[in-house]
Amino acid sequence: MGLVITLAIIALLSAVAWYLVPIPTARLMLAIERRRSGLESHNLQAGDYRWHYLRGGTGQPLVVLHGIGADADNWTRVANHLTDRFDIIAPDLLGFGDSDCPEDISFAVEHQARYLRAFTRALGLSSFHLAGNSMGGFVAASYARQFPEQVKSLWLLAPGGIISSRLSETMQAVFDGHHNPLTIRHKADFERLIDLCFYRKPFMPYPVRALLRRRAMHLRTHTEKVFDDLRFRSDSLETISDGLAVPCLIVWGENDRVLDPSGGMILARQMPNSRLVLVDHMGHIPMVEQPEYCVSHFLRFIDDIAQKDRLGNASQADAAGTDQEE
Repeated sequence: MGLVITLAIIALLSAVAWYLVPIPTARLMLAIERRRSGLESHNLQAGDYRWHYLRGGTGQPLVVLHGIGADADNWTRVANHLTDRFDIIAPDLLGFGDSDCPEDISFAVEHQARYLRAFTRALGLSSFHLAGNSMGGFVAASYARQFPEQVKSLWLLAPGGIISSRLSETMQAVFDGHHNPLTIRHKADFERLIDLCFYRKPFMPYPVRALLRRRAMHLRTHTEKVFDDLRFRSDSLETISDGLAVPCLIVWGENDRVLDPSGGMILARQMPNSRLVLVDHMGHIPMVEQPEYCVSHFLRFIDDIAQKDRLGNASQADAAGTDQEE
């Protein structure tokens, strides 16, 4: 009987925490999910700004970048399947998550890439794989354009910045002068954005939902500034990616309602060493919606790059041997 009462009290306290103190409960839940994925929370001073980031795993570094209004926790589910092969580094980009949110800087994509360079330099990274979703993909591509010698490969998941694709439902609303669905004024806006981002919405506990909604509402004005800097003050992704030779895996959901999947075909034509994967029944944030599926394509892509490198090295060795014999 004593055990039953104890369990009942624990259940009652959990229910109270779930609804009455959702923000601390959400932070605890996120900490548990990070630990399960092998990630730990860190802070780093890079230049004038403090960055928060998640890191864990062993192997080659893989830096992963989230989209507008999101944070590093967008990558915890994917990290759970990658930390045995990669050193995962997931920063909260400046202005989001728990990193500094400076109000007096430009968030144009070229500048965001340079801020990221200060971060990678502070970590001592000289060569790494680079991934990004939405805005993060836009920043990743700009980084690879500016610092190609550092980027072993790109993994772009529905990247932003393509201006010649068909207009998605979200972008059509923006161009028609309606409220930007990416900026959150109240609960209804948040729920609408969740609907837009996913084909099959993953389970999101009430406390986590409350935390993300509160954060998005708090950052509404900042998100508008970032969106405008990306839209009006940045080179297009077509310009950035044109002829970019870094090996690149492009993953795009066929049911993306935020950025139209026609952008994937445009981007693949621009990049000579790219591979495009269009996925049916998937929305705008593939690594959250279908993490295992995304990882399977990424690992196959990385293994193919390694195989090509081995064949290239073998051919060079054979050529050298032939020269010596002659």
